[in-house]
Amino acid sequence: MIQKLQGEILNFPISENDLVDLEKKTSLFFEDQIKLHSNDQSGHSLCKGLGLPFLPLSGPKLDIEKAFREAMSLAHLFVPHRTSESQGWKSLCLHGLSSQEVRPYYKYGYKSEDETPYQWTAASDKTPELRRWLNALMDRDFYHRFHRVRLMWLEPGGYIDFHSDRSLDEKSLSPMNMAINMPQNCKWIFKNWGSVDFLPGTPIAVDISETHGVWNLSEEPRIHIIVHGKLNSGYYNAILEAKEKYLDKISSSSYEDAIP
Repeated sequence: MIQKLQGEILNFPISENDLVDLEKKTSLFFEDQIKLHSNDQSGHSLCKGLGLPFLPLSGPKLDIEKAFREAMSLAHLFVPHRTSESQGWKSLCLHGLSSQEVRPYYKYGYKSEDETPYQWTAASDKTPELRRWLNALMDRDFYHRFHRVRLMWLEPGGYIDFHSDRSLDEKSLSPMNMAINMPQNCKWIFKNWGSVDFLPGTPIAVDISETHGVWNLSEEPRIHIIVHGKLNSGYYNAILEAKEKYLDKISSSSYEDAIP
């Protein structure tokens, strides 16, 4: 569920009681934003201007149990990620420059995504179910081309401090972020909005210009997959379809009912 904060600012460390209080203090915000854009016909314009920091999408089905086993089998290959703003955050590329070159293109001397020689990595050879799902995204025209596709690991007790990954001038409902697992006491929080329930196997378009962080208060690792790439018509159509699902369900149903 995405929920609107009433001006609270959360700081690390966040306790389980803090998360419970957060759920109690916030209120649903989808309705006004979806209705505000009810006449928009372009998935591209909705990506840029819907006013929500995330939207669940319909997409190819992933066998979550297989994908989780694949990711766990590669645990020894994950590399620490952005350690100055996190603890226990690790990453592994399935599509990129190499399995362990997980940072943006400019960190490796390239000038643009288009000139960067992305490819399937050695790690992807060990993840046939995840690679099948990614190929299915391409078959459905979600992407013209993949850029980085990464598994993101957060250790038990780990956190990703509040941050944004691009400026507010670059707002967009991308990249795609999907939970392979999401422990009960692990929370993704938008600082100015509230918490998001990531359901394993449901791809979510997220606006990473909005300040966000993750706290894993569970006793198991949290594993997500993040897909960056050049968006295609299938992605925009999925945005339009998701908007229509919310319009149909807002008046009488919950967020969970609207998830594809």
